[in-house]
Amino acid sequence: MKIINFCLLVLCLALSACASKNAQEANLTYVSLNKHRSMARLSFKSDVDLSKVADEKNGQAIGSSTVKCSLTDDIDFTPGHPIQFFLEGRLNIVEAKESIGYKYFSDLLFALSDEENEKNRNNKKIHEMVMKDAFKAMIVKKEKIPCKVVVTIVYGPPYMSKIMYIPSKELVDSFF
Repeated sequence: MKIINFCLLVLCLALSACASKNAQEANLTYVSLNKHRSMARLSFKSDVDLSKVADEKNGQAIGSSTVKCSLTDDIDFTPGHPIQFFLEGRLNIVEAKESIGYKYFSDLLFALSDEENEKNRNNKKIHEMVMKDAFKAMIVKKEKIPCKVVVTIVYGPPYMSKIMYIPSKELVDSFF
């Protein structure tokens, strides 16, 4: 009997962890890119309040909220999936009014997958110079860069917005 109760408890926990609010997939609208210290500040709007995508009534909470942009042809933004070269930054809210939409910004930094970092960790100074040129070369080859907001949710599946494209020329102007 104890085994059956334990199995039922595990099943209930597993099902509640998979429960999702099924929040609407946000449409993001690019506003601007500007240099901010050594980062590029991406400003954009959303038609969804990204601070409320977790179902708090079912015990969910937001773990982290980031903006991630792929510099490769890989547009799988699922948490845990390694994109080799990307931009990433924390999601910050500027203004949240349902009547006018939701305004956000993110200070983006260049990043590498763990595997790519491991390959190049021996000579950091040369690596940084080479990578800056490599990142620029990747960006200028593209007309636009795909980005998504990715929100990890405690006791729930991750939330991801629809893809927003940012102009590569403005990204180059912001970084280089």
